[in-house]
Amino acid sequence: NMEVPPSSPSYHRETTYPPPHVVYHSHHPNAPSSPSSEFRSPPLLSSSSPHLPPSSSSVTSPLLTLLEPNTPQLRSQWLSNSFLLPFLTYQTFNLLILSFSFLLIFLSFNTLQNYVTSLLPSDLGNLSLSILYATVSVSVFIAPPLVLRFPEKWMMFIGGACYVVWMISLIKIYKLAVLISAVVIGFGAAILWIAQGLYITKISDPLTRGRNLGIFWTIFQLSNIIGNILAFTLLEVVNQHVLFIIFASIASLGVALFVLLRPMPF
Repeated sequence: NMEVPPSSPSYHRETTYPPPHVVYHSHHPNAPSSPSSEFRSPPLLSSSSPHLPPSSSSVTSPLLTLLEPNTPQLRSQWLSNSFLLPFLTYQTFNLLILSFSFLLIFLSFNTLQNYVTSLLPSDLGNLSLSILYATVSVSVFIAPPLVLRFPEKWMMFIGGACYVVWMISLIKIYKLAVLISAVVIGFGAAILWIAQGLYITKISDPLTRGRNLGIFWTIFQLSNIIGNILAFTLLEVVNQHVLFIIFASIASLGVALFVLLRPMPF
């Protein structure tokens, strides 16, 4: 018999075995029957191997069986799984919780920010806001390493809590307390928004990222409408101290909602 040269396509078609990442069990129809000593099939990988993707029949809970949590396929699988209701996926649930948390926090903050320059004595309101945004401009360079080191969920919780600290300082005016809390909220704002951007990217895939951002910003922008209407209504019947207490309570509820965000396996 004439020997087939290695450059011939038939040579590779007849002698090439599956690549190392393809594992055939003995009952698989495509498994090689008797590989020669020169071409041995790769050793079988155990189920705990990080290179072996789980089969569809073995996946019962994505939080327990994901072997390669950073792959786009498994991320999409987890995001599309139903949670509580058949039509409610993990992706949608986390997106709605995130959006309404920001709605409640900034419903309170944006509204009080509009009033502090007129309700606080002297120029304390203007000075407080100046310190707040100066702190934000510096903190945005410090916050990213913290957000990358710790879970985004708890970074947003801490950042949101900083907003509540500032609102509480307005209930009973002490100049030093208001100015210190302005620094606190400035640092918290940087953490909150950086963590939000990273989180919404993680819970989205390329096909839903634009939609998810649109939903988030639509709900978020309602804060300016609802907050100002609510403040206008409340100021007819309560004084500014009660107003600040009500808005601080609403913001606290928004911060508490972050706890409901479902943990992600990636």
